[in-house]
Amino acid sequence: MIDDQLENWQRYYRDTYARRKTLSLEGRYVIERKDIDYEEEAPPPAKKPVRRKEAEHIEAAIIKLPYTYKLCLTVEYMYRWALHDHVFHKTCAIAKTKRHLWDDIVKKAKLMVENKLTTTY
Repeated sequence: MIDDQLENWQRYYRDTYARRKTLSLEGRYVIERKDIDYEEEAPPPAKKPVRRKEAEHIEAAIIKLPYTYKLCLTVEYMYRWALHDHVFHKTCAIAKTKRHLWDDIVKKAKLMVENKLTTTY
């Protein structure tokens, strides 16, 4: 459940930057793919719809996390390229954690976000 919500958060906030570039219809035009013959092949599957309110609730919960957990979760979902070997040690240094603790911190961050979403004040 939390993984689906975090993926929705990732899709919403990754796509909003592209939407901010231009508001005109010409800016949103996408050229039909030339490498697919639409007569012979099925079209690519549709993207999942983005749930804006849910993504904003997730964002509010992530903002309240401690620095290390917030950064690890953000890198895990938004900046997957920073998890490769040649950059990962720098990412860990910025997040103030060790390589072998990364997965545990991400799991704890997911639990923290889930707890923040379920608690009522």
